[in-house]
Amino acid sequence: MDEIRRAVRMLKDEGASFDLAAALSELIQDTRDNAGVAILYRPEPLPLLSGLTQRVIYHALMEGMTNGIRHGRCTAFAFELYAEDGWIYFDLSNDGDPYGTARPGFGLTSMMERVHLLGGSVRIGSRSGEDAGTPEGCRLAISLPLSEER
Repeated sequence: MDEIRRAVRMLKDEGASFDLAAALSELIQDTRDNAGVAILYRPEPLPLLSGLTQRVIYHALMEGMTNGIRHGRCTAFAFELYAEDGWIYFDLSNDGDPYGTARPGFGLTSMMERVHLLGGSVRIGSRSGEDAGTPEGCRLAISLPLSEER
């Protein structure tokens, strides 16, 4: 039911103004406070993004952290969001259980569909081999094209 409510809220709010930087900061702080996890994030300036792109990024972070905590039992996240060469890059990794072979649930599937509708791509997998000496963890990487229409 929570997933359905979030999807309906997202569609309902699509026309309203949305401050991505403030929303991400609030989501990250709420997650730190309520889930007791560490989240490393240093905001970088972003170009002007469409309201839909902003919401897709916000919901991807919410979904990625929720799944990392609920299914991966992680205690720490590292999040990057930056623009380069006409693309927005989203990278969320955690120190939890590695990504297995389970099929994505409703939340991840919906998020992936929204990213694909915007012409982007999604990769979900284990973080193995990235940092020697750290737990394997999981990684969610998203690439979204910067559209000319805002």
